[in-house]
Amino acid sequence: MMTGIKQVADAVTGFFWLSGCGPDSELEKDKVTDDGQPAGDPRDAGTPIPAKDAGHAKDAGTSFDAGVRDAENPDAGKDGGLKPDENEVVRYSPPDGGRSATDFPAPDSQGVSYFSLMEEGSPTTGTFPISLNCNPAQASCYFGMGVKAYSFASGNLAGGTRRAISIEADFSPDIDGQLSFMAAAVQSDGNGYALYDSFDPVNRPGPGVAIRDSEGASLTTYIFPVSESVTTPNTLLPLGDQMWVSASNYVGGEELFGPGTIFVLDRNVDGTLMDDPAKPALTTTQFNPQLLKAWRVGEKTYVLGINTGKTDYMGATPQESVVTESGLDVIDTETYKIIANIPLGLGAANTFAVTPDGAAAFIGSQVLANIYVVDLERLATKLEGLDPNAEEPARFEDATVADVTNAIPINATDAAFIPAVLYHEESESLLFPSFNDGTLVQLYAGYNVLSGIGITLKPGFGDVVAQYLCTSEGTMMCSAADLTNEGVVALTGMPASGTFVANESLVQRTAD
Repeated sequence: MMTGIKQVADAVTGFFWLSGCGPDSELEKDKVTDDGQPAGDPRDAGTPIPAKDAGHAKDAGTSFDAGVRDAENPDAGKDGGLKPDENEVVRYSPPDGGRSATDFPAPDSQGVSYFSLMEEGSPTTGTFPISLNCNPAQASCYFGMGVKAYSFASGNLAGGTRRAISIEADFSPDIDGQLSFMAAAVQSDGNGYALYDSFDPVNRPGPGVAIRDSEGASLTTYIFPVSESVTTPNTLLPLGDQMWVSASNYVGGEELFGPGTIFVLDRNVDGTLMDDPAKPALTTTQFNPQLLKAWRVGEKTYVLGINTGKTDYMGATPQESVVTESGLDVIDTETYKIIANIPLGLGAANTFAVTPDGAAAFIGSQVLANIYVVDLERLATKLEGLDPNAEEPARFEDATVADVTNAIPINATDAAFIPAVLYHEESESLLFPSFNDGTLVQLYAGYNVLSGIGITLKPGFGDVVAQYLCTSEGTMMCSAADLTNEGVVALTGMPASGTFVANESLVQRTAD
């Protein structure tokens, strides 16, 4: 995600075209991190990107949560569809006539349940919830908010209006919510990790990662080296005995951002973190790295990282606020090198979901009302032919089903902030909160897989089939979402509360 939902919410007040709030709104103004790089020449075979210029070189995931492409079963996912040309990706065709309000269902609360998050019998107040991660095996959900991490039982959410939450970790005094802010929170191997930024490194050392054990006791806090000049960290990804971290490095002024970085830290047996000189910080292809996810192709694991690009929220329109290109980096977890990049254009891409079969990535924007799509099945075949000794990552412009030039529209306006994207396998749908307008959107995204070639799109691909009212009376803005065994849950603020749509209430698209 970004440097915490608080920064996103604060930045929204600068979006006169997005929220209708002026600078005197109850939300503060804030700095938000985003980056990208100008698009290069179109290339079909993945030629290296030119050397990075001097001005450039980001809901935290859990290890292997992003989907697996099954190299051992070449027919996995096959269920028809026209065979595309092996040299051409299947592209999405936007609706004729552009965005029209009549093309999108009106938001309603049918099939939606709302519940309060109660801490010690009282409503939970504070900032917006972040980093929601629901564990179906344990029937519980974990999230961060303010200076703490919480959990709640995820079963039977459709039935109650109150849900008790448990404090899993208290990250003060590392984080105080004034001079230091939580950007992401994850739970892994029984330990709690909170990534945070510090606006006063002298009195509040950081940025860093605060760590608590399963009993809530404080472990050694990892502080990023001063020499790295790290600011605005964004995401934590536990991956085996490692912790991956992205940082946008917001600098303000005309530059807005410095080169984005990704760190790979070693995790000790007790859960503490340490540097490994053999894993130097990576400089991302575009500015402002955000979400990181693991992606497996057969027995090999890659990390995918979305780079937002530079944004300036004082632009007169949403599109004018997007300054540089977005893209998706592919990182080899054996060599710790960025080996490929998929450019997405001036799209402010910031979050994504990888389908359970590992064949597609669906990407949201933090400025534009768009969804972008990368054909990972096609990308996987291209990675097989890369030179492992190449000095620069390959650029694959022909791996996008939808980029900024043919994006999937999600509403009749040009503006949106999408803090999370989920893929619901049973309904073949994307589910994602729209932060600023308080809705939970369901978009049909059915596809077929032609192994070793790519994906084909089923009829109706890209249609918004439902919009559920995410906010209820007294709450505002959907800030996080995740799937449970029983449906989709989203969290809102302030006070923090929950919204639930059961699997049986989701729209099921039937074959035409």
